[in-house]
Amino acid sequence: KRPKQFGEPIFLDSGDSGFSGISESRGRPGYPGGPGRPGVVLVHGYLGCPEQVRPLAEYLHSHGYNVYCVRLAGHGTSSSQLPHVTWADWMDSVMHGYAVMKQHCDRVVVAGFSLGGMLALLAAARLGQDIDGAICINTPVRLRDKRMPLVPAMVRFSRVMRRVGLRKGYAFWRHTTESPGINYDHNYLVGVSEVRRAMAAGRREIRRIECPVQVVQAEDDPLIAPSSGKTLLAELTCDEKVLTELSFNRHMIIRGPGSELVFAKMLSFLGRNRTQHAASENRIAPEPGAIRFRVDSLHAESNDQSK
Repeated sequence: KRPKQFGEPIFLDSGDSGFSGISESRGRPGYPGGPGRPGVVLVHGYLGCPEQVRPLAEYLHSHGYNVYCVRLAGHGTSSSQLPHVTWADWMDSVMHGYAVMKQHCDRVVVAGFSLGGMLALLAAARLGQDIDGAICINTPVRLRDKRMPLVPAMVRFSRVMRRVGLRKGYAFWRHTTESPGINYDHNYLVGVSEVRRAMAAGRREIRRIECPVQVVQAEDDPLIAPSSGKTLLAELTCDEKVLTELSFNRHMIIRGPGSELVFAKMLSFLGRNRTQHAASENRIAPEPGAIRFRVDSLHAESNDQSK
């Protein structure tokens, strides 16, 4: 059974920003007296909850960042809530997280895992110059499941079945998760449809992103097409974009063996972003011929790569 606190937003402060109301680095945000150090808004994946991204949050917190892990609408409680929310509700959750963090920090980066990565990119596109960076991890452009193109028709058929009284409730199935006890083990057809809608919206809006972006992609992700990372990099038009490819053959790379490699690469990107921001505040001109994008390949050599 999922502990109740797994579904609560997680707020970790850096100790000097005036946060209040934090108990054991977990809980709802208080109200600070002024801006603190740089902040990161973390967005969990579909069927997940804030606990899913806790190891990453604690790592960033230990390196001096304030971190807020949002809870997407319909997640972290009961899977029966999923049929009653849309991807727009998920976006509202992310934008709320940004608004909360912006009260505490002058500079905010939004980062997300899987579906959370696409929502992070959407937030960056909509916030324009008000966001300082974005990171997406194993973010889907195309799913490997060959049944995905059939989802819209299946949703329409299920809706008709409910209307004529031949089916009660919403179509769902049980599935095996890489994070048992944290992620839902029930998936709903209408939920998958909303994931597809969020993916389509992200593809439409990604070219509006102005801030630096890091795309992290496992080279043999069993759930999303490994080409997703390269596709996102090609569609981004921002001045700084980085593709970090990792030799994992599992989707959940922010928990378990080797996850510290992902964290370190993210921290490096955040550090560069932080340095560039400080340079711009001091009116230091960028180096001539600055690199507009970079492909960074990192191989995990000594970790268990099983799913």
